[in-house]
Amino acid sequence: MTGARSRGRAAPGARLAAVLLLIAAVAGCMPGPILTEEGYLESANLSAGSLLSSVRTGVLVAQTIEGERSLDPYAEVTVSDVENVALSVRESFATRQPPSRDLDPLRARLMALADRATEGLADLRIAVRRDDIAGVRAAERDLGATAGSLEKIEESTR
Repeated sequence: MTGARSRGRAAPGARLAAVLLLIAAVAGCMPGPILTEEGYLESANLSAGSLLSSVRTGVLVAQTIEGERSLDPYAEVTVSDVENVALSVRESFATRQPPSRDLDPLRARLMALADRATEGLADLRIAVRRDDIAGVRAAERDLGATAGSLEKIEESTR
């Protein structure tokens, strides 16, 4: 890989990581308890969107790795960054208490998907570091399924 190509691939990953960190920070910036159903739905929507962005980035990295049959340090860094973003979003949403029992099922679904997202990204990171193409494929399949479920939550909370 040439130096010019390396630099070209690193910049988008770094920019993407910065954008995802900003999204996670915004999603976690709702101070105090959420007192209305509307506020809780907004928090769930932002969290689902941030998790979905991380998961889709993981899928994209996996597809890139599979296509090139090579694992480079930029893929490793990108996956690690989006995993950290997903963990941050998960932790932030976990602190949000639904204002009514009616929203408990939404909380349970989103927390389960947040767990699946972070576990899937961790599996991808491990596979990338091990240069394990089969593990990358398995993580991509899992992340793809998680993305579909997150899209449904994002749609339902608009």
